[in-house]
Amino acid sequence: MLFPYFGAKSKAAPVVWELLGDLELYVEPFAGSLAVLLNRPTPPRTEIAVDLDGLLVNFWRTIQHDWRAMEPYFSLAVSEVDVRAKHAALINARSSLTEKLDDVHYFDSELAAWWWEGISSWLGSGYGWRMSRQRPHIDRSLKGAWAKGMTDEKISRVADRLGNVIILSGDWQDAWKRSVTEAIINRFNRGVGVFLDPPYMGDRAKGLYAEDLHLNEEVSDWCLRQPRHVKIVLAGYADEYPALLKAGWEAIEWKAPNGYAGKTNSRRQGEALLVRRKRVVSRGASSVPS
Repeated sequence: MLFPYFGAKSKAAPVVWELLGDLELYVEPFAGSLAVLLNRPTPPRTEIAVDLDGLLVNFWRTIQHDWRAMEPYFSLAVSEVDVRAKHAALINARSSLTEKLDDVHYFDSELAAWWWEGISSWLGSGYGWRMSRQRPHIDRSLKGAWAKGMTDEKISRVADRLGNVIILSGDWQDAWKRSVTEAIINRFNRGVGVFLDPPYMGDRAKGLYAEDLHLNEEVSDWCLRQPRHVKIVLAGYADEYPALLKAGWEAIEWKAPNGYAGKTNSRRQGEALLVRRKRVVSRGASSVPS
């Protein structure tokens, strides 16, 4: 991954792709770190990535179109004063930037560099979202932009991989309606697949989604409305989606890595991938009864 991202699904990606298969159209409405998309084992076709976070979408657009344009805006050293100042500037720029991202070709390389630098230095969550007194890391080797393995070759590989991906900013359902119509779904005879990875109920940052408390219900309702030829894999805790289990969806357990600083999170050990059809799954994944 190019930056630290809590809840990234790189470990679950092989199981997700085994469930989805080789798709003609793939959509990630909660794109985040793009861990699943970037770990696709088959040649990409039409792919759409969506996220509500305009700063994150702007970063991916910059990587996609001209990642070297960020270089002049990187600091030579991690400074708490500098990171906090850029954090405040990003918060102030968020709204106007998100509006400009309606143009699918728009990106701001300066804000992308500040975001990447900051999220790679920030201890904990909330960077670019809200003011706090958190201190940044001072060791560049730890993660993200400052990691020892973050080479030009690695960034170029990611940029090349994203070459034909449509990257959108917005609410997950609105973006789906704008980009994936019924006619588009029906024209793809090799299949349409969606990977949903909404923020888990206990992990959501207040204000990140307009109707936080109802997000699970919205996701469940959306899943139940989709035609059966749309393949859906939903990441979450099975007990947060009782309507899907009642409708016959299957929960496939996978073991998430421990949280920050290696602390064990017993709740995260119960994560599952929910699918509406029973499938044969290898790689250590196990089916759990609903």
